[in-house]
Amino acid sequence: MEERNEKGTEEKIIVELNDDFTLIIKDPKKWRSLFDKGYYGFPDEKKKILRLSPYEALLLLERGKIEIVKDSEKISLKEFIRIFTNRIKDFWENYLVFSDIRRRGYVVKEGISQEIIFSIYPRGENPQEAPPKYYVIKVYEGTPLKLDALRESTKISRVSKKTLLIAVLDRQGDVTYYKTSRLDF
Repeated sequence: MEERNEKGTEEKIIVELNDDFTLIIKDPKKWRSLFDKGYYGFPDEKKKILRLSPYEALLLLERGKIEIVKDSEKISLKEFIRIFTNRIKDFWENYLVFSDIRRRGYVVKEGISQEIIFSIYPRGENPQEAPPKYYVIKVYEGTPLKLDALRESTKISRVSKKTLLIAVLDRQGDVTYYKTSRLDF
């Protein structure tokens, strides 16, 4: 995925954190490789950039694949988490779900509503060409699930012909998934 420098070590891909908190890769050769091998980001062929979600960027930063810079200054993993934890509600908890799904081999993109936090694509499918297979909502172990939110998410999933998964996050940060299905009385 990365090119090697003269010393034989992998070069990290530079990701710019803009003032509006967008994360972009400008080098077309590097972002094309990143997208083609793992379907990370949203390619903008017109502008010749790749936009990463904060979750994708954190996963790649954690894996040592990218380096994030803002105003030519490198941002550490800890600083990146602090920035986005302050900007996005439940950022860390959502990231735990995101990274768990990616580690299982699925392509994950951000969801379509506040309740539906992620869309999951079939393994190996290009998200620009295939529709998502699952929608994901997150709940915390031991916390009541609001039935109105579940009903609305189920309705959206059913209309979109997607399977709704409930990601239950426990106190240790482990995620268990439950598949919903329709039950008529």
